[in-house]
Amino acid sequence: MDFSELTGVSLGYALLLVALFTTVIVGSLHIARDALLSDYPPAIQERYGEQSERGRRTAAAAGLPRPAALHGAARYGGHARVP
Repeated sequence: MDFSELTGVSLGYALLLVALFTTVIVGSLHIARDALLSDYPPAIQERYGEQSERGRRTAAAAGLPRPAALHGAARYGGHARVP
């Protein structure tokens, strides 16, 4: 596999992962606006109050595709080799 082909495959996987992660984050914020509240500084958390139950469930569900996508890319990414 030459350099240009390796670069193309790498950029393709990177673009796919970025699109997946962006979809998950934006989608979770559309479902529950406070889904990422626990990631904010304490002052902002105090201002907006406790995270709702829906926000907790959405944050937990949004975290599931990330390890699966990273594992899948690492596991099956090597099969893109051309003889």
